[in-house]
Amino acid sequence: MYLPTQFDCENRGQAHTTEAIVASILILLAVLFALQTTTVTPFSSTTTDKHLENQERELVSNTIDITHTSGELKQTLLNWNGSDTAGNEKEGFAGRANPNETSYYTNMDADTAFLNRLNDSIDTTQTAYNVNLKHYNTSTEMKSQRLLRTGSPSDNVVTVRKPIVLHDSDTLTTQPHTQLQNTDSEDFYITSLNETAPIYNYVEVEVVVWRR
Repeated sequence: MYLPTQFDCENRGQAHTTEAIVASILILLAVLFALQTTTVTPFSSTTTDKHLENQERELVSNTIDITHTSGELKQTLLNWNGSDTAGNEKEGFAGRANPNETSYYTNMDADTAFLNRLNDSIDTTQTAYNVNLKHYNTSTEMKSQRLLRTGSPSDNVVTVRKPIVLHDSDTLTTQPHTQLQNTDSEDFYITSLNETAPIYNYVEVEVVVWRR
């Protein structure tokens, strides 16, 4: 009769330990995956609306990626009018409909390449959307600047986010076309995180879409 040796017992013990670790990892991954999938808020729980949600997310993501690659997205972020010494209008994005009231666009057909593409990709007869720009003014203080606001989101929304890097050498698209490294708080809505680094700051573009 074969009697297990100490080596066999140790091997079995190691095998059981390995199996336990692998099982724990698989359970953890399953939990993380479940959390990931449930953090996305659909328009509703129906199959049809889930399909619409996925479609809207894909369209918005593709539009952001295309305009990021072409430079149109960054140009929109830089389309800012700084302080007006004559006091004619508030600081804000150039070409907005109400320059004396808001710093952001309030209509979906705002005349920038990024917003025009975004508007074309979304069925605005059934959905509405806002665009927010989130950034750090210091290493710990998160700020948010509206780019476009068309209304108040419902409880069920689709949110797509994209981080964008702004460099010191990037130039405002409005007169006098100042480089970011030469701007101050009166010229631009974002301040530099580090005066000595070539990266000016990071911006998270957030598009929030909801059913009307």
